[in-house]
Amino acid sequence: MFSATLNPDTLKQCEDSLIIEHDKAFYVNLGNDRQNIRIEVHYMNSKHDYEALGALLKLDSIVNVSDMPKTIIFTDDRRKAEDIWRWICIQIPSHLQDQVAFLHSLRPESGKTNTMERFTDGSLRFLVATEAVGMGADIPDIERIIQFGAPRLLTIWIQRAGRAGRLPHIHAVAYMLVEKSMFIVQQMQKNQDAPKKPGVPRDVEKDPNKDISEDDELEEGQTYKLKADNELRQWLKVRATCRRKYLDEFFNNPPRKDDIPKQDCCDNCAKRDRAITQLVQNFDVHNDSLSADDPSLVLTPQCKRGRSASTSSSQFTNPISPLSDSLNTPSKRRRIQEGEDETTRRPMAPSMAGPKTRTGKHRAAAIDALMHWRYQLGMNPARYASSPFPIDTIISDSIMKSLAHHAQWKTVADVEKGLAARWPFWEELAEEALEVLRSVDARKNLWQVLHIHSWRPIRRLHLNHQVPGSFLPHLTVMV
Repeated sequence: MFSATLNPDTLKQCEDSLIIEHDKAFYVNLGNDRQNIRIEVHYMNSKHDYEALGALLKLDSIVNVSDMPKTIIFTDDRRKAEDIWRWICIQIPSHLQDQVAFLHSLRPESGKTNTMERFTDGSLRFLVATEAVGMGADIPDIERIIQFGAPRLLTIWIQRAGRAGRLPHIHAVAYMLVEKSMFIVQQMQKNQDAPKKPGVPRDVEKDPNKDISEDDELEEGQTYKLKADNELRQWLKVRATCRRKYLDEFFNNPPRKDDIPKQDCCDNCAKRDRAITQLVQNFDVHNDSLSADDPSLVLTPQCKRGRSASTSSSQFTNPISPLSDSLNTPSKRRRIQEGEDETTRRPMAPSMAGPKTRTGKHRAAAIDALMHWRYQLGMNPARYASSPFPIDTIISDSIMKSLAHHAQWKTVADVEKGLAARWPFWEELAEEALEVLRSVDARKNLWQVLHIHSWRPIRRLHLNHQVPGSFLPHLTVMV
């Protein structure tokens, strides 16, 4: 039996149906990760938003055949395939309209054969198709796959995305265009005028700009407006971590030998890479009398737009104390100039403790980080790869959700108090889990600091460039 999209749960079902003993069976797991295919998720306003498709195809810049990389546009509806084909033909120059065709199960066999032959030899560049072309199509030089609308299953998406980049030297890309309504939640509310009739849906969330990762779980009586496979929806919600890592865990892919460049991995990794690059570019590096043995770099944020470099170096220099910018406010300068003793003033109230719980995107990032940590533990031969207990039993989903939720758990003793009764492995793994969560909290605090202070020229930030593999450079505010 051969399969490129057989996840552990489906494999267990196959074993039960065929009466296969898992311990006596032999499996070769090559994985389904294609490192030369970049994966991206984009969103469209509705199932008829062809403009979003045109942006991915770059129809405005098409002049010659060379501007049309070999592309398959998948859709699950035969009529939609024809509509997309007509729309594309209208958008491109007339002499290139024969470079676009559609294919579905109702076309005559002669038409199917002719279309596939043209697409294979390169005389056809854009093919709009349904599943009729998905299974068994082995065309080596496809450069781009676009899924228009969410498919039924995550496995279907992986199969279709895998049609691209069959030649290893081709850098292909697979796009999924998803309706924003897929993440709108409906509340079943009874109709007061007709109480005996079934409940009618009421939209709970209609804001298409809300971060979809905030919708962690549905409450009782709620449902999504657009039905879809739960695993597919969870994969689309991934924002804080790599989409490939989620797929690696879902399909139990073996560890890859080489790391993929962030810009060639997925849209999440590319966004983080651009954020890091922009973050570093937003600071000017200065020597600031550092000793040769000091490993850190002193960074000064750039000025606001419209301020000159001379203004930033003179206007905002502290005239009272060059070593402390905490006094560089009009009221504090006035009090010192008038001879008022700062030590006699009423002290400020101590800062409040951190939040007791993680919510929204913060909680989603914590769960994603814990899932990745659990996956690495399960694949590590020196840890739990050969354990008689599955890794999702050693660290269950409910345990991870509890760890991600309780932000006030800072020590192993806190975890023992909260989870010892239902987590037998707390003593061995609690400190590692807390370290993962500390990294997530540090990233969140970093973004808050940058959001508040990044425009102030009098702040001094230290960049520790010796932290390999960190999500963002480690920055510390010096006041």
